Amino acid sequence: MFRKIVIGFTVLLLLLVVALAVFLSGGPEFPANSDSIIAEAIQSDPPELVHGATGYASSNTGSGDIKIWYEVNQPPKQVLTKLKGAKPKATVLLIMGAGSSSMLWPPDFIRAFTNAGYQVIRFDNRGTGMSDWVKNWQKDKPYSLEDMAADALAVLDAVGVKRAHIIGTSMGGMIGQRLAISHGDRVLSLVSMSTSGYMLDPELASLSKDFSIDMIRLILKYGITGSETGQVKMWLGLIGMMVNDGLQEKDVRDVSDLVLYEMRKRRGFNPDAMAQHFAAMKVSGSRLEELKTIKSPALVIHGTADAVLNIAHAKKYARLIPGAQTLWLKGAGHIIRDKHMPRMMDAILKLFESSSR
Repeated sequence: MFRKIVIGFTVLLLLLVVALAVFLSGGPEFPANSDSIIAEAIQSDPPELVHGATGYASSNTGSGDIKIWYEVNQPPKQVLTKLKGAKPKATVLLIMGAGSSSMLWPPDFIRAFTNAGYQVIRFDNRGTGMSDWVKNWQKDKPYSLEDMAADALAVLDAVGVKRAHIIGTSMGGMIGQRLAISHGDRVLSLVSMSTSGYMLDPELASLSKDFSIDMIRLILKYGITGSETGQVKMWLGLIGMMVNDGLQEKDVRDVSDLVLYEMRKRRGFNPDAMAQHFAAMKVSGSRLEELKTIKSPALVIHGTADAVLNIAHAKKYARLIPGAQTLWLKGAGHIIRDKHMPRMMDAILKLFESSSR
């Protein structure tokens, strides 16, 4: 009898190992020479990704002071000299999505604004990057998007900015919406990208099961060890799932440099950030009715092939914001590619100009 139990347990264990191996073999595909590109990046020092003036803002939302790291990027001197008074036209505040630090904002995206004469501020949401990681977080008492909006206001206050153009992507778009709803006097305009007015809207599609399974697969396959190679591949896989049109060699090197910069020159990645941010989105509920009260000029941008938040979310909430403009980018995923940059920047800069008249 004991021998039969041992044999049965061994067979079951082997089946589980085989099933796990099959499960881990799936997921996003990397370019053929990704391993050599990653190895080369690991053997090098990552390029500097912070070029502006940095500082910390203090945000107090009732649970003690939270230190929020920020960076301020100024227009080039030759641009400033062309502007009356040699001052930036206005300030742009960038708010990143869940689980990611402000380093995920593409340098070319930031430069497009500074070259157009705008001061650009980006900051690490609480729980990410160089901002405070919330150690005393409680699942039954999570912080909210309103708390995270207060972090954004604390950054503006620290830099001495009364009003700013707000650009938020994914969860950052939700924070931007909250700013425009509750603190409209601080918002020159709102650009709401790849996001929703209510992530858990029962009338709309939620995160697909395939996407969720792929996320679990990536974490199990690459994220557990904490090694540089593992972290690079995990983030490469996550980004590959969100760009929709496959990864290129340049993506492999760019993501490698980004991940290595976070791990070697900053604080690395907070494993609790994603869960805390999802809890913040959940506890904050729907903004759909409140969106009707927004008075700031607004632009809603969304990719037609977004696998994280279906474009139906954007089409629903965009109709609720008075006078909101829309830009639907054909074939774009949750992360919007450089090839869409000209159309996107044209629409954003036109919104900025019209809101300053």
